[in-house]
Amino acid sequence: MGSYIGIDVSKARLDVCVWPANELRTFDNSPSGVATFIRFARKVSPELIVFEHTGRLSRDLIEHLADYEIPTALVDPRKVRALATVIGREAKTDALDAQLIARFASLIRPASSRSTTAAEYELRDLVTRRMQLVGERRREAIRRTQLQGDFCLQGIERHLRWLEAEIALTDGEIDNRISDHDEWRRLREIVTSMPGFGNTAAHTLIAHLPELGHHNSKRISGLLGLAPRDRESGKISRYKKTGYGRVQVRAVLFMCSVVATQHNPVIRRFHKRLIEAGKPRLVARVAVMRKMLTILN
Repeated sequence: MGSYIGIDVSKARLDVCVWPANELRTFDNSPSGVATFIRFARKVSPELIVFEHTGRLSRDLIEHLADYEIPTALVDPRKVRALATVIGREAKTDALDAQLIARFASLIRPASSRSTTAAEYELRDLVTRRMQLVGERRREAIRRTQLQGDFCLQGIERHLRWLEAEIALTDGEIDNRISDHDEWRRLREIVTSMPGFGNTAAHTLIAHLPELGHHNSKRISGLLGLAPRDRESGKISRYKKTGYGRVQVRAVLFMCSVVATQHNPVIRRFHKRLIEAGKPRLVARVAVMRKMLTILN
């Protein structure tokens, strides 16, 4: 059996564990420290290097490892903590976390993560930033109805005007990036060709669901948390549940499904058939989202 490396990534250092040898190492999270770790990793030649998603910190490390074609995988922290519960480990330190991640990798053997380019990261950040601005605009609009006094209301109006301008600038930058990229431009044409999807939804799918079109529909649905899970025990059978997955994409897909049930003849008939068959409205809505995603895929 090959070896696996688990890393607990922090701002100051990389806590590393090689499993099954259970060898613990620590490296500085700096250019020289990362270079030293890469030399160590190439010497070990692991099956996979695994770590949890820690935003920009893990992103930089992935990019360095990708330069040397070392396979890496990001894993769900909830699943790693579930393993800690199973084996009865309550203590938590960076070194123990690295050991737990390495042990998880050796047991589960997750698939290596798809290599992400700098352009893809930048587009993802732009789309995420737009979501943040739109969310803040919505909150400020609510505050406008709750506050009184000219000073407060004028401040809110100034902020709303700034948010509108910033959203417009961000939209323009996203549009330029996608228009200049042949594959992204083609993907946008495909997505927006389905009634119910506009540019904003297409941009979200391109940025946050790059697997679209590269995996089977069951896996794509699973990535968004739209794959129903059985809930049976003995003679008891409950409604199947969905959840987890990429929330931001699922939220956009939900709104697209609402529009599609009104303006997309295929989706409208499918939704109507489910409702007439007695399916609860939320169950029918999730089924519609899954069907739309399957068609796009």
